[in-house]
Amino acid sequence: MIWAVCALVFFGAALYVAPAAHPHLPAPGTYQVQGTAWGLPEQREQDGRIQTLLRDITLTDSQGAVHTLPRAYWTYYPQPDALPPMDGQRVAFTGNVYHPSPQQNPYGFDFRQYLLIRGIPAGISNARELVLTPPVLTQPADFWLKLRLLMGARLDAALGEAAPVAKALLIGDRTALSDETHQVFRDGGIAHVLAVSGLHVAILMAGVLFVLRRLHASPRMQLVVTGLLLLFYCRLLDFSAPVVRAAILTMVLLLGRVLRRPQDPLTSLSLAFVLVLLLRPMDLFAIGFQLSFLAVLGIALLGDRLMHTLAPLRLRGVWQRTAQAYSITFSATAFTAPISVAAFHRFSLVGLLVGPAACAAVGILMYLFIAVFALSLVWLPLAQAVAQPVIWATQMFLSVMAQAAAMPWAVLTLPTPPVYGMFALYLCFILLSRYVRLRVPFRVMSGALAVAATVLIAVTTTDNAPRYIQLSTGAADTAVIEDGAHTWVIDTGEHGGDLANYLLSRGRSVDTLYITHLHSDHVGDLQQLLEQRVPIREIAIPQAAFEAKDVNWGLAMIEAARSAGIPVRSIAQGDTLAQGRTTMQVLWPPANIYPGQNANQSSLVTHWNIAGLTVLSMGDLGGDYERYAMRPAQVLKAAHHGSRNSTLPPFIDFVAPQAAILTNSEALAQRAQAVTERLERAGCRVLTTQDTGCITFKVTPQGIMMQPYIAGGFH
Repeated sequence: MIWAVCALVFFGAALYVAPAAHPHLPAPGTYQVQGTAWGLPEQREQDGRIQTLLRDITLTDSQGAVHTLPRAYWTYYPQPDALPPMDGQRVAFTGNVYHPSPQQNPYGFDFRQYLLIRGIPAGISNARELVLTPPVLTQPADFWLKLRLLMGARLDAALGEAAPVAKALLIGDRTALSDETHQVFRDGGIAHVLAVSGLHVAILMAGVLFVLRRLHASPRMQLVVTGLLLLFYCRLLDFSAPVVRAAILTMVLLLGRVLRRPQDPLTSLSLAFVLVLLLRPMDLFAIGFQLSFLAVLGIALLGDRLMHTLAPLRLRGVWQRTAQAYSITFSATAFTAPISVAAFHRFSLVGLLVGPAACAAVGILMYLFIAVFALSLVWLPLAQAVAQPVIWATQMFLSVMAQAAAMPWAVLTLPTPPVYGMFALYLCFILLSRYVRLRVPFRVMSGALAVAATVLIAVTTTDNAPRYIQLSTGAADTAVIEDGAHTWVIDTGEHGGDLANYLLSRGRSVDTLYITHLHSDHVGDLQQLLEQRVPIREIAIPQAAFEAKDVNWGLAMIEAARSAGIPVRSIAQGDTLAQGRTTMQVLWPPANIYPGQNANQSSLVTHWNIAGLTVLSMGDLGGDYERYAMRPAQVLKAAHHGSRNSTLPPFIDFVAPQAAILTNSEALAQRAQAVTERLERAGCRVLTTQDTGCITFKVTPQGIMMQPYIAGGFH
């Protein structure tokens, strides 16, 4: 009966989630769009692009048919000096509706799932003939958003330098936190405290319950007051998923006390789990949801076992509280580590040491911030005077965390663990808990078998076959060549971090990063590689690339790499590489190319032989110069995303590729039509990353196999 109920719940849940995971959407295309701006817009520094959200959307197609969308993600490039739309403004424009793309690369970012978790099913780009009603709106229309902004402004006025930390901890506003502060919290293993979640709700509700108990409030009154405050806090933070989860779990625990039911952590956690997914079914796929519930599960299983093991020591007072804090930290970390490492590729050793003290300090700071904020509502000058010690305490906390994060071996960079290994680890954790009724010999035997199976699978499934991987990064270039322990990368793409995620997930360091030229779509994601500390032994770039036009932003990226201690060397026509089963030759540009011309014309062209697989990578070289960089190859990475002025018929006839890769996006698909037709007439199979996602060519004893990521399967 139990198995039948489990099966019924599983399939019922799948049917319940299906509409949220696969919403009905209008066909992609151009529409007349009307809607309401929702939330605060963001403007990207690099190119000024605005990204914001729309709600209550009406779409009218060219035939006059009307469609509706509840929400949409909207991006466009504004006119000079135009104000971005403010929350509550009605907008009307002509735009392009698109279906957000799913995951395009191994270990890559799933944009579609990211939006669906937030209840956003579609995207809209462009804003032709944009009309705002009213034309100017200086503040948001939403009361709760306005309240958050007012609270943030009051915290700024009262707390000064400590305000960014206060806003992050109390109202979830992290926009003012510096990159250095984010890095310190990540390396210190307490990055979770910067996102309002269960820890913050627990700290706030502990304070509320402390006051209510001192006022001798009954359990029923505690439940009512706490419930109202939690509802207010959830609404203030726009019902963000972590706060809703923590609020539900808190109410379940308090309701159990009122009903005088036995407090079983697993039962309470399971009820909260079901309630959250009934309200927000797509949260099941959110990393925050997974980590928060795994942390509580770890505390319920391992934390209970650790405290039971320490019971014979008869600890009292501060020693007991310290042991309990470290038991909670260790057990929560143990259960969240596999998922956390898979998502972020980092494990903080120092976090195990300083985590309990840091969380206690965060709790104290939150109470101090609330006190200063409350005092500022009465008299701001007095609040500013009282806030000075709070500011010093905040700075001291950040300084101590920075020193802890800078300790040797503070952070380990780890590859993504295999799924079977994660299951085996969780099985061992569960076997350690007191909820398992097996005898000790059976527990040891089960755990040993799980570990042995994990090692056996890892040994027998290791794949070191040489391969060429063209990642899908829109109208941008990035490719990875792997040969055993050697890894080479050609360009980084523009942004998004999929290259960094791939390398970190595979546990690979880059022997040489080849930059074809310094346009942002080829070097922009170097910033992500540096921020995520991907090991890069050297960068190679044509000397002519430094002397080309319009590359100032790319030069800044190279200087950032030099500052990080990465050597940068120049290469030119005739330079070669020979390592393992791979050889490479630089075909273009020559060392004495005329300086100061367009960066595309001095783009690096390389010819690779990867254990018998030949690849010609053309960068963005134009048709005027491609005849100087011709070499027969089985695979051609076409120049300049399929520009009609490159990859001309004489060039195709000489190279004679069997497959050609076009790194493209939906916006440039039409532009590549001419090149696609030329290649197909020559009998070449054309692969566009827009359609196939990442494309992998793998060398095996049976031959060379091609694997498009979206289409799946080797062919």
